[in-house]
Amino acid sequence: MKYYIDHNKAANAPTITWLSKETTIESLSPYIESIICDNGEDYIGLCSDDFEVLSIDRFEAIEGVEEDTYILCYSAIVSINLENHIDFKNALQLSDNMIIVHIRFKDSKGNELDDVCEGNIDIPVELVKNA
Repeated sequence: MKYYIDHNKAANAPTITWLSKETTIESLSPYIESIICDNGEDYIGLCSDDFEVLSIDRFEAIEGVEEDTYILCYSAIVSINLENHIDFKNALQLSDNMIIVHIRFKDSKGNELDDVCEGNIDIPVELVKNA
């Protein structure tokens, strides 16, 4: 099933702290590392092997108020087979389809860079069925 993620407005987008002094955020490509859902007692997560990112559109890293912070605005379409992830499916129902998405970055060769940023403020967003 295809789902839509809408973080395209700065007021409703997550913030990261940029850690790298050697690499700029503009020189890298974003990817979705994980999608997390709160079932009321625990966080249930999907890693990038559990879903397919069909597109990340209108990605923009806006400089934040604090030094070295960026607000990550984007929309994305992902494909998730919820029948293969029953705990996540149940957590979605309990959370009214609200999720947290963790964005990370790849270099021009497609290598995932683990140490260039860290999460600062996570903003939940609705995971919407996409026709």
